Amino acid sequence: MDDSAHTLAQSVVHTMMLRVITEQEETSSLLEAAEGSLLLPTRRRLHDYIRAHLEDGLSVSELAAHVDMSPAHFSRLFKKTVGMSPYQYVLHERVRQAQHLLAHTEASIADIALCVGFTSQSHLTRRFRIITHTTPAAYRRAVQAASASPE
Repeated sequence: MDDSAHTLAQSVVHTMMLRVITEQEETSSLLEAAEGSLLLPTRRRLHDYIRAHLEDGLSVSELAAHVDMSPAHFSRLFKKTVGMSPYQYVLHERVRQAQHLLAHTEASIADIALCVGFTSQSHLTRRFRIITHTTPAAYRRAVQAASASPE
């Protein structure tokens, strides 16, 4: 096969692959709309996006655009599927990441707050207490005590 035929064959294969991917995404969107829930691939894509952008001011509009939905429809499907609003989910992810950083780094609580997208240490502390029923400092002390105690 000469180079031009090989290039043409690659182009055709590439075009067909793009068409299949596009059709799968359109089918997924139709299934989500029909079933009234977010499918697992969409949830994974959202989770990965949220984790990668925790420090940013994530909005419902931005999340909805990431999965090609209107904000209102996205919010309904998200809450039905996950059991909480997108905003609450983002807060839970920020607290979860803060827990990880508190347990595995010596960074200050104020620095951790900013790193995971809270506007201040007090904002992190308020949300952390609501979600975990303890403060970031108490959580860090408990983790350190647990890792220091011999078993």
